[in-house]
Amino acid sequence: MNEIIQQVLLETVLALSDALDAKDQYTARHSRRVKNYSAFIAEKMNLSDKEILWLKKSALLHDLGKIGIPDAMTTNRPYRKLIPYELVIKEFERNKGVQFDPEITEIFLGVLEEKAYHLSQVIEPEYYL
Repeated sequence: MNEIIQQVLLETVLALSDALDAKDQYTARHSRRVKNYSAFIAEKMNLSDKEILWLKKSALLHDLGKIGIPDAMTTNRPYRKLIPYELVIKEFERNKGVQFDPEITEIFLGVLEEKAYHLSQVIEPEYYL
């Protein structure tokens, strides 16, 4: 029974995440990228597998409250052009300890460098729920 409940929960989380990302072309797969970056950071922080699984589920829903509000620094938006990758990195560095947790920001920037991923790329295979 617990397995069935977990599967229903997972399917519900994925459905909500997909609905959120489907609101416009600019947010497609955003929540899954956030989930993957969160998992990379959590691994570096030595969180348990159980904590990482809950973090992934939570990350998929991180923008649920903003369903009607435009996102995202690294994509073109109706009201502004995308911010270049280098400036986004500088923004993270500038706001480390102010807007962003300093430890997690350092880990995130390290993950970007280590994985050589651009913020707008989709990282998927081994980090799918």
